[in-house]
Amino acid sequence: MKKTIRCWSAGRSQVGSGLIAYWAARTTQLVLVSMICLFAPFLAPRPALSQLTDLDIVVGPNKGAATQQNPAIFFLYDDKGMRFKITVDNLPAPNPFPTPGTQAWDDASQAKAQAIAFAINTQMPGERATVLQTVGFVPTKDGRKFGVVLQWEVHIENVTGIDLSRQDKMQRRSPFGETDQSRLTNRSTSKVSLPEGSLGGDGTTVATGLDPLGDSSVIQIGLLDPQLNIVGGDHLASVSPEAGMTEDDVLSALDLQLDAMGIPATFDVFSHELTLDNPVPEGDFLIWTTTDTGLNLSADFGVVVPVPGTLLLLGAGLAALAGFGRSRCC
Repeated sequence: MKKTIRCWSAGRSQVGSGLIAYWAARTTQLVLVSMICLFAPFLAPRPALSQLTDLDIVVGPNKGAATQQNPAIFFLYDDKGMRFKITVDNLPAPNPFPTPGTQAWDDASQAKAQAIAFAINTQMPGERATVLQTVGFVPTKDGRKFGVVLQWEVHIENVTGIDLSRQDKMQRRSPFGETDQSRLTNRSTSKVSLPEGSLGGDGTTVATGLDPLGDSSVIQIGLLDPQLNIVGGDHLASVSPEAGMTEDDVLSALDLQLDAMGIPATFDVFSHELTLDNPVPEGDFLIWTTTDTGLNLSADFGVVVPVPGTLLLLGAGLAALAGFGRSRCC
C-alpha cells in the first residue's frame, strides 16, 4: 500500500511540474506576441516620405476676404507626419468678382496663391511652397464643364496631406468660397503612396443657401484627369443646398451622384465624411467647390503609405497567437 501511494504521489508531482512548465512557456509566448504587436510600428522600416510626394493646389479667386478677425485656417502634414496649422489673414476679396478667363481673374488667382504660399513658408520650416502659373477648371453651378482658364497654383514640396483628421475638420476655416483643385504627385521611382480624397465636416453646420456674394451657393466634388476632363461623366457631383440643409444632407446627395457616375464613394453618417472608395489615380485632380456661407465643409487630400515591415511583424504576431490558440484546443 505504501509503495502504491508513493508512486501515485510521484506521478502527480511530475504532472504538476509539466503543467507549470507548459503554462510558463505559453505565457512567455503571449507576452512576446503582445510586444511584437505593440512595438511593430516603431521597429519596422519606413519609407522616406520626403522623397515621395508633392502637393499642388490650383486656386481660383476668393469671393470672401481673409482677415485677422476671420482668417482662413488649414492644416498641412510634412514628410515626417508632423501637423502644421496654416493661417492666412491678409487677403482682400476682389471687388467686383472677376469673370473667368480675364486678366482680373488671373491677378486674383495669383494674389491668393501668393498669400497661401507666404503663410506656408513662414509657418512651416523650409521654403517648401512656390507659386506657379498653370491652367484651372471652372465649372458652372450645375457641375458642367465651363472652361479651362489660366490660374495659379501653390506647389508644396515634401508634404503628405492636407486636413486629414477630424480635429482638422473642426478647426478648419475658409472664408474664401471658391473652386480649388488638389493633386499629389510622386517624386520616386517606386510608387508606394496611394492618394485618398474626401469631403466632410463636423456635423454641426447648416446651409444658408447663399454664397458670400448673395448668390445661390454650390457644393461640388469630383475628379479631373491630367487633361482637365471630368472623370466618370460629363459633370461633377454638385448640390445647390437650400437653407436649412445639414452637412449630412449635402454629403449624402453628393454620394448618390458619385456612385451614379461610376466613382464609388461612401458617406459615413457617424464621421460626417464622404470618402472616395478608391485611391485617386496618379496625375488626376481632386476638385471641390464650397461656397455656402453656413456650411463648414473641407476637402481632405493625403496619402496612405503601406509599410510592409509592419504588416509582416503584425502577421507574425497574429500567426503565433493563432498557434497558441490551437495548442490550447488540442
